[in-house]
Amino acid sequence: VFVRFVLGTAEGAAVAAEPDETILPIEETMNCGKTRAWFRHAAETYPWATHIAKMDIDAFPQWHQLLSGMRNFSSPCGNVFGGRAWTAWGHRDTADDGSG
Repeated sequence: VFVRFVLGTAEGAAVAAEPDETILPIEETMNCGKTRAWFRHAAETYPWATHIAKMDIDAFPQWHQLLSGMRNFSSPCGNVFGGRAWTAWGHRDTADDGSG
């Protein structure tokens, strides 16, 4: 798994401050195309990648479950753009945690 933190800048002049950052020349907002720009950039920059994904910075992926689910996914198309909402694995209701 190769992880990048993707940031946007409308000016395109910013330089990545950390080795795991990628700066894209696009405005840093939720609805202005950064996701599409990331997928295009990643496909061009990392041709060896078999899968490219996106998630929020506060996500904590359960890799074994995520990869297991991906193994069972099939598509007749070699290049699939799609999305899936994942539930919070291991989440417990507060009523079940013994606190009351």
